[in-house]
Amino acid sequence: MRFTSRILTPLVWFLDYDGSLCPHLEAWEERQYDSGEILKCLEILKKSSKDVLWNTGRRPESLFGVNESFAKYSGYFIHGSLEYLADQKRTHRMGPPLPSELVDLYSTFTQMHSEFRLEVKETSLRLAAHRKEDVKKLFELIAENPLGEYEMDWQWTRGHRGLELLARGFDKSYPIKIYMQSHLGSIPVVVGDDLLDAPAARYALSQGGFAFLIGDHCGWITQIPHRADQIKYFESPAMFLDWIKTLQDSNEG
Repeated sequence: MRFTSRILTPLVWFLDYDGSLCPHLEAWEERQYDSGEILKCLEILKKSSKDVLWNTGRRPESLFGVNESFAKYSGYFIHGSLEYLADQKRTHRMGPPLPSELVDLYSTFTQMHSEFRLEVKETSLRLAAHRKEDVKKLFELIAENPLGEYEMDWQWTRGHRGLELLARGFDKSYPIKIYMQSHLGSIPVVVGDDLLDAPAARYALSQGGFAFLIGDHCGWITQIPHRADQIKYFESPAMFLDWIKTLQDSNEG
């Protein structure tokens, strides 16, 4: 897979953040990541492609709190249930709000099971294990307790660290489908690092796009039909950022 400015022109980048552009939060300070360095790499991508968009499970305010200049880029948050428009500096909700009954239910759940933590968002909630050895137990407990009356409208999506509760029809593939409908001729490039990025990768690859995979939690890619030249692997976010810098060198040359 050889990328030059000429080839990059029709590409649209759909960027995950945690684990893809930087380590997960608990490793951020330890590995001394610089959000300003990430921003420089985004600017390189922007200059040599059609567009650069966020596609993350984070909330906008959570990401922009890391570096307010990240708000210069439009994109999709909370697995496509929120759209952020950079030129208008506003967020548009695309998915239904999370029912308060589900918030109450899983607040009680985490009070009963202190080995898990709960993150509540406007349009989803996330359950994660504090220790990776408890992830399997979390999956088992949730499987034993169905969503009941909410089963038709909401579903759990698995990640390697926990579960995300989303309205049916929403995952990281949804933004790509919406974008492609109004931007014919674009080629999607998904950057991700775990199972929650699999739906986006599957759709991008089916459209002739690419998947850039970071780290060691992407074994699921073997289950998705693709050509070898559609996939590029990086051991860490740092290696991916270093690769982006080579695009600047080739474009200038």
